Amino acid sequence: MNAVFLFLTVCISSSLSLNYTDVKCYQYAEPKNGKLICQKDVTATVSCHVRCNGGFDVEYLQAESYTCTPDGAWKVEPELMTLPWPNCIIYGPGMPIP
Repeated sequence: MNAVFLFLTVCISSSLSLNYTDVKCYQYAEPKNGKLICQKDVTATVSCHVRCNGGFDVEYLQAESYTCTPDGAWKVEPELMTLPWPNCIIYGPGMPIP
């Protein structure tokens, strides 16, 4: 039973939620009508993604991850995606949803 507790403790503590304002990379504006959800891992790498407010969706397809490396550089996966991240908008009739 102690081994299970230790395993759960290690898994839970391997990544920590982080406020975007605490990220050490360049501070792009947070998405309008949404926010960035970020987690820091044991290597001090921070991965973020866009979460839109209720009723909103990203205005274009977002990257799988926006990563702030320990050296302070943003990396985007896949590399074809761009920075900064999309804003969140309400889609009207006839508008394509990403």
